Amino acid sequence: MRSLTHMTLLSILICFSCGGEGASDKEPADGPVQDADGDADADADTDADADADTDTDADVDTDDTSAPSDVDSDVDSDGGPDDSGASPPPSDVDGDGFSVEDGDCNDDNFRIHPGADEVCNGLDDDCDTLIDEDPIDGDTFYADLDGDGYGDPIDTTEACSVPEGFVENNDDCAADDATTYPGAVEICDDLDNDCDAAVDEEAEDMMPWYLDADLDGFGDDAMVVMSCDPVADRIARGGDCDDSEVTVFPGAAEFCDGIDNDCDGIVDDDAIFGTRTWYQDKDGDGYGDASSMYFGCGPRPGWVIDATDCDDALSSRYPGNPESCDRVDNDCDTIIDEDDVCLSCDVDYPTPLTVVEAGASVLVDGGSAECTLSGYDYTCDDCDDAVTALGVDAELVGAYDSFEWVVTSGSASITTPTALSTMISLSGAGVTEPDECDDSSYTVELQVTECSGSVRTDSLGFTVTCCGVD
Repeated sequence: MRSLTHMTLLSILICFSCGGEGASDKEPADGPVQDADGDADADADTDADADADTDTDADVDTDDTSAPSDVDSDVDSDGGPDDSGASPPPSDVDGDGFSVEDGDCNDDNFRIHPGADEVCNGLDDDCDTLIDEDPIDGDTFYADLDGDGYGDPIDTTEACSVPEGFVENNDDCAADDATTYPGAVEICDDLDNDCDAAVDEEAEDMMPWYLDADLDGFGDDAMVVMSCDPVADRIARGGDCDDSEVTVFPGAAEFCDGIDNDCDGIVDDDAIFGTRTWYQDKDGDGYGDASSMYFGCGPRPGWVIDATDCDDALSSRYPGNPESCDRVDNDCDTIIDEDDVCLSCDVDYPTPLTVVEAGASVLVDGGSAECTLSGYDYTCDDCDDAVTALGVDAELVGAYDSFEWVVTSGSASITTPTALSTMISLSGAGVTEPDECDDSSYTVELQVTECSGSVRTDSLGFTVTCCGVD
């Protein structure tokens, strides 16, 4: 713009000097024409150069003579040399009303100049050295001062992209509390932690409150409500296993009543009242060890009320158990293998049976007759009864069910028929005439019933000779 102005002024000056008042560009024949200013050139100024200004350079302005070819912009617009002393006006190439001197940071773009509206284009539209700040076409972002990912609906900014410390949502209901935001865990603090307009609802640290119907200080676990605050007619302690019975609660004294008074899942354990003494029965024979006992309402598995077992490690030893031939006191009576239990069923006894007291004197009942024993025969004088011992000359060997002495002939009686050694009375012998002798015969049989049920027998015969005495 400045170059164009200079060239226009120069053209005007040239035309003016050439036209004159019809003067010719040729000198007269008689020599050069002298101008009115009296200098050597033909222009009207007083300098000796050919231009119309008053300096000595060849250009038409009156500024720096050291640059004769420059063109003045004629700031004072008087068509002549600058004589006002003012600087030339700044240029505004893009026509936006601002020149570079005015702060236009891009004089080639009329949309960019100081005070221009900032838009999202990656440029400094308002020439404040900042790019895209506070754009008129930006998005609204919300300050997230507590860093919880949710913005404050009041503290906003306009920007082309999310600025640091801002977020796209405005859902935070407590901008200064990082624990409060939509979806946060609700806790009992009288605050709306999850921004749903409800306070302490479904808080994760709510306490259980139990109904205590029997007023024993323990509530029913099945009757519970959750709340941050105490609930009327409810208590904070549960664990009651029977809320209808005041004597039943955790830690209560246990009674022998068939009820789990202390709520430990065991009935009548460690009871204080109504207990009995129970004895351990390790061998399971129904009789316990007197040295191992406990007091309780009823027997635990493996415990009994009877403490008379003489050996709780052997189930074959207990009171009343049948004795066996095992060198053990099976029936706990302190006697081992009594009742001939070790005799075998194969009975072995001597044959024939003998009179245990052979050769001994026998008593004769009545009269003055004398009886002498010789072998198996009695020889008597005037006798009607003879008594002698009866038995075997050795013990029976083996086991048997029973045995018995039986008189099979003659008039006789046995004192103890089931004893191996006993007494026998032989009666009925006698004489009717002096010096006469009469014989009386007797037979005794030992019958042994074996374990198999069969009966073995052996017999013994007696002859009593009774002679009359004059």
